[in-house]
Amino acid sequence: MFHSMAAGAAPDPTVVLRERLALKVISAQKDLDLLPQCYVKLTHGPKKLKTSTASGSTATFDYMCSMEVQKDIPTFHIELRTAGSFGSGHVLGSLEVPMDKLDKFESCMDSIPEGMDFPPNEMRLQLQGKANELIPIHVTIQVCKVTPPKPPYNLKAFIGTWNVGNAPPSDTLESWIVREHIAHAGIVAIGCQECQYEKRGAHKDNEADWVASISKAIGDTHSLLRNDNCGQMRLGIWVRFDVIAGITSAESASEATGLGHVMNNKGGVATVVQLWDTWIAFVNSHLAAHQDKTKRRNEDYCEIAGGIYLGFPNCALLNQFHHCIWMGDLNYRLDLSSEPDIGPEEANKRTPGKPLYDKINALIANKQYSKLLEWDQLVMARKNGEAYIGFEEGTITHPPTFKVERKAGITYKDQRAPAYCDRVMWRSLPYMRGACEHLWAGAEVDSSDHKPVGALLDLGMRPPRPDWWPRQGKDPNTGMARKSVHGEGDVGHSLLSIRHHTHTHDVPELLSWTVDILELRGVGLHPADYNGKSDPYVAFLGDALIEWQFTQVEYMNLDPTWPPATLPSVTMVATSKESFRYEYMVLGCMDYDRIDADDAIGNGVLAIADFVDKLGQEQEFAVDLAHAGLIRGKLIGKLKITEGTPMHMEDFIKKRLAKRSFGPKQSFSCMSMFQKKPDPPAHGGGGHAHSAHGHAASRSKPAIASAASAPEPQGSPRSVSSGPTPPPSPRSKPINLNAPTGTAKPGPPAAAKPPGPPPNLNAPLAITSRAVPFPALQQHPFAQTPAPGPGMHPNFKMWAPGPGFPPNAG
Repeated sequence: MFHSMAAGAAPDPTVVLRERLALKVISAQKDLDLLPQCYVKLTHGPKKLKTSTASGSTATFDYMCSMEVQKDIPTFHIELRTAGSFGSGHVLGSLEVPMDKLDKFESCMDSIPEGMDFPPNEMRLQLQGKANELIPIHVTIQVCKVTPPKPPYNLKAFIGTWNVGNAPPSDTLESWIVREHIAHAGIVAIGCQECQYEKRGAHKDNEADWVASISKAIGDTHSLLRNDNCGQMRLGIWVRFDVIAGITSAESASEATGLGHVMNNKGGVATVVQLWDTWIAFVNSHLAAHQDKTKRRNEDYCEIAGGIYLGFPNCALLNQFHHCIWMGDLNYRLDLSSEPDIGPEEANKRTPGKPLYDKINALIANKQYSKLLEWDQLVMARKNGEAYIGFEEGTITHPPTFKVERKAGITYKDQRAPAYCDRVMWRSLPYMRGACEHLWAGAEVDSSDHKPVGALLDLGMRPPRPDWWPRQGKDPNTGMARKSVHGEGDVGHSLLSIRHHTHTHDVPELLSWTVDILELRGVGLHPADYNGKSDPYVAFLGDALIEWQFTQVEYMNLDPTWPPATLPSVTMVATSKESFRYEYMVLGCMDYDRIDADDAIGNGVLAIADFVDKLGQEQEFAVDLAHAGLIRGKLIGKLKITEGTPMHMEDFIKKRLAKRSFGPKQSFSCMSMFQKKPDPPAHGGGGHAHSAHGHAASRSKPAIASAASAPEPQGSPRSVSSGPTPPPSPRSKPINLNAPTGTAKPGPPAAAKPPGPPPNLNAPLAITSRAVPFPALQQHPFAQTPAPGPGMHPNFKMWAPGPGFPPNAG
């Protein structure tokens, strides 16, 4: 078990610069279905926010959003507007709020901050309804300034899961959604399955009915951030008012595993949020049912874990987020096939026999839950490495939650053997604390054949970064994606934030560290090609990396060793050495494909805390690679971390903008064929693979060449040459027909060059790194590549069978 770095950590001196507005707009109007669609617009300085449009979906509308505070802007403006195309909506009401009148709170992740019951602002409006009648509406606006939490960085998260049984949820949810636990939770995540029933009252649809029921049970301390669906599965995230200020990204994806792996009656939906720079993934899933379908349930888990891609490109759920919380009706049953008095045949019946049913109920009556868990299929799958590798679960002290009578209390039906189908688990990165404080079942909920399960988790958080730090993901207020995976869509805002929100003397220079990868080899990598092999390369990713780096491709190899001279140097930055200790570097192992998109074959993570105390020394590392939720191989190597030159924040943000591609492929467009060809580099112009900040290697694109023509490394031991420039073609220079004819005086004869070795036409193709200026990447992809190797069409780089082309690679 890894210990947490958060406990007793010193605060980062730069985070005091970060203040955010938290805005909450509520209407208690009961007939919103008569109102036009409306939204809230918040303006503060150069940035504007529009919350999502809502009307008629619930009995109240409840907006929450957040925005960075800029010190030199004295007021901000709130408008309630009707929705309309191309700005045709009109203002329903507005409010001007002076910044110096706002209450200020420190975000508290494990309890409600003191003094949060401040007097709200109010707007009383006359809105024109859909039938053109005037409807009075009372709008309450709460707004405050929120600063980041202080050490120790703790987050209490309330997690709930419930198979609703396709029936309207009960009004008595207090035994499941316990208000005492809600009061300590900064964030609430509720997942449900089989949530399809006839809507009630004035709700717009079934989803609105469900959200209203859960919101009522939670209370007015938390508001809905988002609700995401996959078929009859729903995943809602509710956050407390002071916590919304720290959420800077939220996005979702889903994976269906039902009939034909297309139907979404089974599958999973995931939502990832960034809270004060701590990434948390929530997954709600519904796996295959029935006693004898353990293998199918394991496969469903692998399909969900390997099919949902959020966060870094080509990286699945595991080994990239600080915490991954998994809930749902996982449908794992109790397997008594090893019991002499039961046997495999009786144990695998869908309808249990009386001896098996009575045996389980006798243990339940005596509260011998630990004995039941010895037969639990999920516990055995985790122990055998077949599913949920690395996940943890709280101590189960409640009876099985399936299959029960639809009434208060727990009475089992004899149609199925009682089982712990409904579960909550979590998986945290090294040194990030994760613990379960409480785990219970809502025994008094009476509307389903499953009893819901709740858990209160205590999660560690990393120290918050400054607000101007470029971030990836989607804006939680608008749902709009950043313009690139590196967060460069927020670069303009980051630069404005530096110039308007801070002063030069307020922000220290960023400290930098160079991570030299000295040795790297793979062991037992996942085979991605039909020949049972892979063409692996490794991507080095991370929020603190200036630029992402890549190794060369090693063809048709599941145990590759990358040449030391071709390995990259990675530059990482942080606001302080203590903050650098909390950083991680994600190692994404990819299978190179010449035609299709590259396939992910596993990703792992390096915790900088393992190496930061031995700067300047060579250190070994071993990283397990997670692929489709299981461990599929590992990366082993050596690295050395040295302190670099401090960097100004604007330089860091602009360098983040410079990175445009992912992976070793050359970008190509038809227009690039007509662009001016850049001047070729000088002899040996491949230069060094690593500059002072490591961007030469990351901007270089590997070229395709035969192994016979690949040159030996030149210069320093950690440099890669681009190879000799091919001799010009006789037709590469135009003939001057007007040149005067005459006899030129012959010069001395040129010295004869010794013949080189004959080319090896059977050598496998290799990718070598070339350090070229960034604009060259947008040129014709053959402008600076070496001469085409065997199997490569000389004009358009079309692949054709040849003696040098690996017949089964890619």
